[in-house]
Amino acid sequence: MLGEQLLIKMWDTLFKEGIGSLLTPWQIKREGKANAEVRCAEMLMIAQTEKDIQKIKEDRMQLLIDSKFINKNITKIGSEDNNKRMLIENMQKSFKSNILNSMQQEINLSKIINIAEQEILSNKSEETVSESTVENDWILRWREYAQKIQSEDLQKIWAKALAGEMKTPGSYSLRTLEFIKDLTQQEALQISKLAPFVFNGFIYRNEELDKNAINFEFLLEMEDFGILSGVKGGGLKITLNSASKDKYETAIMNKTIAIIIKNADANKILSLNCYKVTRIGKELFSLGEFSNNNDYIDCICKSIISQGYEVQKIKLD
Repeated sequence: MLGEQLLIKMWDTLFKEGIGSLLTPWQIKREGKANAEVRCAEMLMIAQTEKDIQKIKEDRMQLLIDSKFINKNITKIGSEDNNKRMLIENMQKSFKSNILNSMQQEINLSKIINIAEQEILSNKSEETVSESTVENDWILRWREYAQKIQSEDLQKIWAKALAGEMKTPGSYSLRTLEFIKDLTQQEALQISKLAPFVFNGFIYRNEELDKNAINFEFLLEMEDFGILSGVKGGGLKITLNSASKDKYETAIMNKTIAIIIKNADANKILSLNCYKVTRIGKELFSLGEFSNNNDYIDCICKSIISQGYEVQKIKLD
């Protein structure tokens, strides 16, 4: 199955680059245990490690550091030489801080990898895995950024990016990774508001946008983010030609629904007012989960019907 093949590809790619060291022993045990059992053990280990880090930060637990050199030099410093003693003690604190930071980064990566694994295993498709490999630059950049993410909501975004790139290398550009790196949780929530209104890389303009707080000011903000284009110019008008020579037939769709558009005249051309979603926007929206806005979809259908077309709504798997 696609999920199992992708999982093997993901682990091979990660371990080749030395990513996910906390999970390496557990990955070996997957051969003899059910995935759910191993994942449960992994999460318990991660949770305990996080508790230990917090105890160390609060000085309720000692972090053992190989600091023979530092301790040796401390004993040579007289009590009167406070400046040198303070310097050595600051070095110890710096070592401790660096180690705790590295531990937290490994935990962050482990959590994200676990989420990506679940995302991959939930895919029941019978498709074959792309033979293309994920570029080293991409996976190293992904690690550099993802290891700093502690927000659960943002970790899901990084996990989906990893799973999606494994399935189809080249799906997410380095520019998009750079964008996500600087994204706050609040900004991610704002951007996600647009997701239900995107069809075929466009947001079709109608009164339902305003009803859902997608007003002109909000759209301008999204254009400034680099998510949309055409807002400052008052929007765009696109024409949709027929995909068939014998009759007019085309479709617009998002991840969950397709609107099939038909007319007996193959030369008829459909025109709709819209805003264009940029490449970064398309890649970002593919990372999210959303529910359809039925009123918005109905409004699109009415606009199409008013131009003399028939429409049919089909749910996608």
